[in-house]
Amino acid sequence: MSKSKKMAIIGISFSAITAFFQIILTIIKIIRLNIVLKESDASSITKVPQVITILSIIIWLLLFVVYVNAIIFSILAAIKSNNQTYMIITLVGIFTLIVLAIIGLGLIIKENKDKCKSTCLLEQTDKQPNLTTKTNEFIDQPIVDANEQKEISDDNPANL
Repeated sequence: MSKSKKMAIIGISFSAITAFFQIILTIIKIIRLNIVLKESDASSITKVPQVITILSIIIWLLLFVVYVNAIIFSILAAIKSNNQTYMIITLVGIFTLIVLAIIGLGLIIKENKDKCKSTCLLEQTDKQPNLTTKTNEFIDQPIVDANEQKEISDDNPANL
């Protein structure tokens, strides 16, 4: 597996984690908004539970760390990619629309998977011994069948 494929997988994983944190943060914002709207007077806005505020700050920090890692790994995967089109789609997607970045990273993974299939098959065929020739790979000498050896020994005048 190539480095660009590994980095693309990590980038997509971090993007998914970022989306999960954003969903949780949205739910927390809705809860905070409901608490504020249920209170009628303006002085009760300060009574919003501090636990929800602290939790949202912690999730914002985690979201920031994970998203920065997703951006870094996505940029590295795009730079290491062999295909210029996939690199451009990924880089434009990182800074404009995250869906494009995910599509670009998916294409990088697919490209390297197909590339690995063809190169891995070539490597396997290079490593396999050639079955048409009768040679011993350990001592680089031809293998002699028992029948051929008997014929050779019958031709030897010393054996007569």
